[in-house]
Amino acid sequence: AYFFNGRVGVLVGMNLTSYITLDGGETWTKYVHGGGERFSGGIRDIYVKNENECFITGNTGRLFHISDDGDSWSWNDVHNQTIHELTFLTRDIGYLVGKNILLKTLDGGNTWLGQSIKISNAMYLDFPSIDTGFVGYSDLIPSIHKTENGGKNLYSLYTKEYRINKTNRAPFAFLTTQKGLVCADNNKILYTPDGCETWEVKSISDNENMEERDIVAVGTQGWLISVIEDRKTKIYYVDPPPRISIIHEFEESEGKGLILRKVSDTLFCIGMFQNEKRNLYFGNLTEWRKTDIPFYTTFYAYNEHVIYTYDANTTSVYKVIVYDDSLQVSLQKESSYKYTLFSNVQNVPLNLSLTNSKGEIVWSGQLNSGNGESTIDFPETIENGSYLMQIEPEKGYYYKTTEPIEVILKADDTPVMEVSQEKSYTLSGRTLYVESSSVKIFTVTGKEIPLFNKRITLKSGIYLLVDGNETYKIVIR
Repeated sequence: AYFFNGRVGVLVGMNLTSYITLDGGETWTKYVHGGGERFSGGIRDIYVKNENECFITGNTGRLFHISDDGDSWSWNDVHNQTIHELTFLTRDIGYLVGKNILLKTLDGGNTWLGQSIKISNAMYLDFPSIDTGFVGYSDLIPSIHKTENGGKNLYSLYTKEYRINKTNRAPFAFLTTQKGLVCADNNKILYTPDGCETWEVKSISDNENMEERDIVAVGTQGWLISVIEDRKTKIYYVDPPPRISIIHEFEESEGKGLILRKVSDTLFCIGMFQNEKRNLYFGNLTEWRKTDIPFYTTFYAYNEHVIYTYDANTTSVYKVIVYDDSLQVSLQKESSYKYTLFSNVQNVPLNLSLTNSKGEIVWSGQLNSGNGESTIDFPETIENGSYLMQIEPEKGYYYKTTEPIEVILKADDTPVMEVSQEKSYTLSGRTLYVESSSVKIFTVTGKEIPLFNKRITLKSGIYLLVDGNETYKIVIR
């Protein structure tokens, strides 16, 4: 068993069975995995269409389809040999490549039409538009093939300059139908500005002990390339014409980065292997962070909160929902140096820091979010005044950074009273019913919330209710 946080955990049993809990173990959902054959087990053989639906390729031409959070499994024998990478251009139009075949679907993956191709074992495909795409490579020749009519015809793009610089099978990525980048031999990359008609050769590094691992496109602006250089994993950014710069270098102790994935144009993740352990790191063009999320054969991050992983050895698929929302916090002052912190996460270490008007950090500390409510006792050695507090999670998923919150110390020792049930309103669950026009409801930042038909349903958070000259606190969990 493994718990990713205080709520989400997975228990793996025998006979391709697993159980997942989203409520700290109170309830468990059973998943039985099967289908008659093993998954392909390659690093690009899983494709997540949306957060409730994914496809996985099989090793003898069977395509698995998983939906309804894993409750529904089906498979389709689309080929009689190995199939590899899959991509969707729209909700309905997608392509699948394999040994001597390129398949296309027009109905979201329910049926596939095959087109025989003269590529003995095509592994990669990249379609920057619905009809124009690139397919590679064969078992013996790492050439790229191109189609401009949705896969009906393919022709090889194997120019002399490409041939003398490309013998490996490292992947490629295209920003548009014209601009593409290929990982080549001897620390080099091949850039095309014209759809593979011509190639420009560029060296990434002078280091001979370098191995290119993976490449992803960053919108239509550039590419990220992961390399292993002197046993260290490095992330390079390349933009046309091309210009190359290093944006992150992992420590050798963090392991080797073997799988680079794109979550969005501003968020990426990489799998790091170290001493048989595998962990995910998430990052952008400026910083990368380690998470406690393990993975198995490969993984796919659908968005900022949903990750699919699968283990080809046991034919098991796991879906991890780390947190339902980005970190959300609010403060309630109790006395001079005491605040209550409310958050939407449980049992997560939070790093806190206070900054003065000069931008200087005057205090930093850490607390556990507990059940979503925790107490901050600031040191009384801090001078009276107004500060901004930054709150960030210590572990877990790559959160969006919260906005700083104002903290006033030694300004008012009077705490806000709890809601009284004897006033001119009724709070039933999350719904507030108001009977008097003098009652107003505000967020903790002072923004008034309008009432409709004398009632409102509140989201999780803290609110201030003003009834005449009296103020009360409402906490919705």
